[in-house]
Order: sequence, then C-alpha cells, then structure tokens
Amino acid sequence: MRKARDPEQTVTARTIGAFFAAGVVAMIAVVFGVVTLVRHDIRDGAVRGARDVTVVTGRIAIAPLLTDKLLDGDPDALGKLDKVVREQVLSDTLVRVKVWKADGRDGRIVYSDDRQMIGRHFVLSDEDLDVLKSGRSSAGVSDLREAENVSERQYVHLLQVYDALRTTPKGTPVLFEAYLTTKAIQNNSSLTSIAPAVVGGFLLLFVLEVPLLWGLARRVRRARGDRALMLERMLRIGEAERRRIAADLHDGIVQQVAGSTYSLAAAADEADRANIPNVAASVRTAASDLRQAVRGLRNTIVAITPPRLHDEGLLTALDDLASTARAAGLEVTLEVDPPRISSPKADELVLRAAQEAIRNVVAHARARHVTLRVDARNDRVNLVVIDDGRGFAPAAQASHKGDIHLGLQLLSELARDAGGELRVTSAPGAGTEVALEVPTQ
Repeated sequence: MRKARDPEQTVTARTIGAFFAAGVVAMIAVVFGVVTLVRHDIRDGAVRGARDVTVVTGRIAIAPLLTDKLLDGDPDALGKLDKVVREQVLSDTLVRVKVWKADGRDGRIVYSDDRQMIGRHFVLSDEDLDVLKSGRSSAGVSDLREAENVSERQYVHLLQVYDALRTTPKGTPVLFEAYLTTKAIQNNSSLTSIAPAVVGGFLLLFVLEVPLLWGLARRVRRARGDRALMLERMLRIGEAERRRIAADLHDGIVQQVAGSTYSLAAAADEADRANIPNVAASVRTAASDLRQAVRGLRNTIVAITPPRLHDEGLLTALDDLASTARAAGLEVTLEVDPPRISSPKADELVLRAAQEAIRNVVAHARARHVTLRVDARNDRVNLVVIDDGRGFAPAAQASHKGDIHLGLQLLSELARDAGGELRVTSAPGAGTEVALEVPTQ
C-alpha cells in the first residue's frame, strides 16, 4: 500500500523551496546590480588609468621632439618623431598617434603614424579646443564615423586620449591625440577578482540561514500539530459533553415526565369514575402534551448524541444522522458510496462535517430538502451536503464566527491539517453547499 505523504512535510518542503527560489532570484538581482556598479566604477578607473599612462608617455617620449620645425613640415623633425613613436609608443593597445596644430577651429594634422593623414585639415571639436585652452587631458570613446578617423575604422571601438603640449622653443600649443583599443581598459576592468567574493558571500549567507529556516519550520510544524491536537480535544470534549447531557436527559427529566404521563392518565380515569368529565378531559389533554414533550426530548437526545461511527461504521452513522434530520421534518436524500479502505480519521472527519452541516440546516436554514452524498475518487473521500434553505451572504459568514459557523471553522482547520479542504458555498435564497475532500489514508 502506498504511504500517504505527510502534508506537514509537504508544507515544509514547499516553504524551504520557496525560500531558496526567492534567495536565488535575490542573489542574481543583487549580484547583477553589484557587478554592474563595480564594472562601471572599474571601467571609469581603467579609463582614467589608461589616460594617465598615455599622457605620461606623450609628455616623456613625444613632447621633447615637438619642435617648431615639425610644425613647418621639416623632414628630419618628422623622421625623428616617427622613429620614437613606432619604436617606443605604438603597441598592441596604443594603435594611433596624431599631433594637431590649431588655427581657431581649424585643425591641421602635423604628424601621424599614418603618413597619409599628415597635412590634412579638420574642424576641431569643442572638447579639443577646451583641452588646448585649459591644458587638461581628456579621454573618451572615439566616434569612428568622423572624417578624421577614416584610417581607424578597421577597429570596432577605440579610446581617444587628448593632451595639450607645446613646441620648442616658441611654445606653440599643439594637441597630442592617441588612440587605444578597448583591450587597454578591459584588461584593467576584469571582475574575476571580486566575483568569487560576491558569490561566496551569498552562498555563505544561505548556508548560515538554512539551520535557522529548518528550526523555524520545525517550530511551525509543532505549532500546527499542537493546534490540531487542541481542535481534536475540543471536538472530543464536545462529544463527551453531549453524551453526558443526553444521558442526564434520558435518565432524569425524560423518565420523570414519562412517569407523570402515566399518573395523569390514571387521574383521568379516576375523574371519569367520579363522574367529573371536564376534569378528566383537561387531565388527558395535559397528559397528551407531556407525551409530545417526551417525544421532543427524545428527538433532541438523538440529535445531540454522537453517531455510532466506531461501533457500526460510517454508513450506519450517516443513516442515523439522516434519520435525525427526517425526525426534524426534513426530506433527506442519502447517497453513500464509501471507499473500501479508508482511515478512521477520514471517516471521522466526514461524519463530523456531515453532522455539523445537518445541524446548521435544522437550526438555521429553514430548508425543506437536504441531500447528503459521500463517494471516493482518486484516493480521496468526498462529502457534499446541499440544502434548499434560505442561504446566507458570504459577508454575513464572518459575522457568525462565534455562532453558526464555529463548528465548520474548526472542521476546516482539521481538514487542512489532514491534507484536505472544506468549502462552504452559499447565497441568499439559493441554499447552502458544504463540500469536504480528505485523503482516504
């Protein structure tokens, strides 16, 4: 026989699973945010570092060779500068060097390692003019679509570094421009050093939280178990109290009233023999009323006495329950197809739900007919109790928590603890349906 799955373990597993799923999502979001911010900061730092190294290279290697003759196109000056640039400046990452002379916004390339560009004129940007005016260096991603960058379009992305230098001996300001590949900053902006720390920190957090979560789940399970035991005790105490009241009624007042009816019947006969017909009639009427009261008390005893579930089975107990409802004036349709194998706990929940539903119908529904149906499908027992009474609005259900629906609320808790569900559906003038579904085991 397949062992039923513990609903508490299922809830715990789902809770821990939800925690880990939420934790993974949060970790991914946080790591993504941290990596993005750190990458941005590292990239900015790498750009500044590449700019500073390039500026230092230009001022040490190139600035001493920037002479006034170079501005006039002297071949020897160009040759010396070109030799130094090719031997000491150009590399895998620094791929182009240009030196500009400005005349207003007009810029003339006085030197480039791409000799075809020497002597060409282009309009200088505001950024270029600001570097020349302020003497501060600058760096940024190059727009390779500009006409001055026609010889650099073979590269996907380039970083441009600008610096203001001066010629000797006149001190004419010139603009030094160097082009670097993005490899220069990618090598410096690797996140491999921080990624293990970030991921490791979150994994450590998970490891530390698992025992806390497991302990919390165990406390929740114990609390749910204690609550289920409390509800069980409440229902059993109620059953024991009903048995005691029924026994007291049957052995006490019912016997006394029944005995009084016999005494009154004898008194009526004595009045007849004494030729007092009016007194005899009054006494017989009183005896008849008392007999009716005794029948009412006995119906009440039957109604409040717990059905004989454990002694004679679910079907007999439901038959007794239907008989009680019929004695209260209801038309009852009983359709029972109980499972061949069912746990005592499942049978007890089915009977208690049926009993509570019938009790509410008798006491509050003003119904004429009630249908009680029990069947089993897919290892689950299903109970449905439908009446044609006055029903109630869902909003009114909450206002009766301490009255009509308290028993159903307790049963709903027990059904949930057993891995089942209790549903109550109603509307004003449309009757009420109580449906219970619980595992057979």
